[in-house]
Amino acid sequence: MTLMLEEMPPPASPAELDAARSLAETVAGSAVELVVREADGTEHVLSAAEARIWLLLLQARARGQKVILFGEDEQISPRQAAELLGISRPMVYRLIDRGDLTAIQVGSHRRLRAVDVVDLARSRAAAAAVVDAGFAAALRTGHATGESTKADADAKAAWREADGEERAAATERTAKRIARRRGQ
Repeated sequence: MTLMLEEMPPPASPAELDAARSLAETVAGSAVELVVREADGTEHVLSAAEARIWLLLLQARARGQKVILFGEDEQISPRQAAELLGISRPMVYRLIDRGDLTAIQVGSHRRLRAVDVVDLARSRAAAAAVVDAGFAAALRTGHATGESTKADADAKAAWREADGEERAAATERTAKRIARRRGQ
């Protein structure tokens, strides 16, 4: 099999979601040995690492999430990368042009390593968490000094509601503004 990219949609019904939650709780809450049984009755016990992967899959399904599995060196299209990152396809091309993502040319198409896309998603999530923490600290400081305004709360709400592209653009504008100030 050449393509090792598999998508599993979230549970389709409340009953499926309840079943996924129950199974995840059962597996996570006790010492469980996972066994794969072939049609002829041959059994294979999964290693601890393999069992951990299954547990993560079960937990994601229990949270109602879509699960995507792929091999480490799997190549994906910019459209698939956009879906994984929650951004538009043109934004993926901008990330490639900026050097945030590395792509290879396959004929007339670009391909990205799936693991690079996941790494970028993790780093963007970490950066967003830092910014959120900074906003929260600024709001706390404003409240403590009595200088907080409705505009502060509105800015924080707008940030939380912004999509990935809007956050990236705002972060880039702020970085440029800071760079200009430091250059003066």
